Amino acid sequence: MKTAHLLFVVLSDCQVEGERSVLLPCLYSGFIPEDSTVIWTLNDLVPKPVHLRGKGGDDLNGQIQQYKGRTSMNPYALITKDFTLTLRRPTKTDSGNYTCSISAGESERRLRSIQLHIKGQTLKPAVLIGQTSVLQTKVRQIVLQVKGQCCKLRSEVNVVDTGQSNFFNVSPQNHFHPGP
Repeated sequence: MKTAHLLFVVLSDCQVEGERSVLLPCLYSGFIPEDSTVIWTLNDLVPKPVHLRGKGGDDLNGQIQQYKGRTSMNPYALITKDFTLTLRRPTKTDSGNYTCSISAGESERRLRSIQLHIKGQTLKPAVLIGQTSVLQTKVRQIVLQVKGQCCKLRSEVNVVDTGQSNFFNVSPQNHFHPGP
């Protein structure tokens, strides 16, 4: 007897404001091969995942830095087939298209895509060197290389264009001036 398998990717839209955590639901009812891994990604960023869960537990070594310590899944996810991701302390930069997939060997199956919109958060950038915040004491000047476009944010630093491409001069003040 031949059987046919249908794959449905469910697209959802989720908007949140002022929440301490967000649940990105992903339930699965199909067969789970022995060495499967659940993979949560954002906007198809490759190769770094938002969260990975395998038979042996979470594998967060290759996790995107901005998600360190902020994601979790049920420890029995591969048994219960509930791959829901908890994202703690969401910020505007967490907005985007999240995809839940299951991988076994060379094959990968997309299970669900969720468009997440975080509203009403003010971002507060911090500059860290090693484990020490350079904005703590008597910092006169920091030079940051910025990739992409700069957006308006309220912050604890004043950012002024130095005239050099993609470089900004940062000095501790209480307002923000974007470069041109």
